[in-house]
Amino acid sequence: CFCPENQLLADPHKEFCVSECTNCKGPLGEPMPVGAVWESNCHMCTCNNQTRTEECWPKPSLPNPICSPGSALISDCCNKQICVEKTCKYNGRTYQVGETWRDPQSPCETFHCTTEGTEIEKSVCPQQICPEELRVWDEQHCCYSCNTTCGVRLSKMTVENCTLAVMLPTCEGNCASGSLWTRSGIDLQLKHNQVCCREKTSEMRSISLVCSGGTATQYTYKHIT
Repeated sequence: CFCPENQLLADPHKEFCVSECTNCKGPLGEPMPVGAVWESNCHMCTCNNQTRTEECWPKPSLPNPICSPGSALISDCCNKQICVEKTCKYNGRTYQVGETWRDPQSPCETFHCTTEGTEIEKSVCPQQICPEELRVWDEQHCCYSCNTTCGVRLSKMTVENCTLAVMLPTCEGNCASGSLWTRSGIDLQLKHNQVCCREKTSEMRSISLVCSGGTATQYTYKHIT
C-alpha cells in the first residue's frame, strides 16, 4: 500500500495514511491527528499536540430536561437524562397514555393507560336473580338484566302416589322460579318464592286424582285465570 506524497502509513498492517505519526487512536482504532477532538465511551478525547497521545475526560453533565406529563425521565448508557414517552403494555401490545381497551377474557374490566401506569376499572353489576333463559346480557357480556315479562305456564304435578299427573297453571317471570304448588291436607296451594310475578285473578277449583289402590282423592286449588 502506498500513501500520497508527504504522508506516511500509520501502521504497517493498516491502510491509514497520515501526515505525521502519533500514538492517538480513535474509537474504532483509527489514527487521529494532533489537535483532533472526538467522543468515545461517554468521554471526550483529544490528541495532545505536545505528547502526541490521546487524553480523555468524562463528558460534562447537562441539566436534566423538563419532561411533559406523558413522558418519564430516564438515563441513557452515558447516564445522560432524557425524556421518554410513557406507555402501557398489556398482552404483548403497547398503548399510549390516554388509551382505553378491553379484554374479552375479563368482560367486567376496562383498562386505562395513565401516566401512573395501567389502571383497571371494574364494573359492578346490579344484583339480579333469574334463570339463565331469562337473562339479557349487555354488549360486553358482563352484566345482565332479567326479562321482566310475566306470564302463565302449565306446570306438571304428581301428588304423592297418585298415578295421574295433572297440569296446573303457575306464574313465571324474571325471578328464580316464579311459584310452585304444595299440598296442605287436601288443599293444593300455590306458593310464591319471590314477589316479582303473582297472579292477578284466580278462582277456586276442584280436581279428582286416581291414586294407588284405585281410590280417588278430591283436591281443591286456586286456578289462575
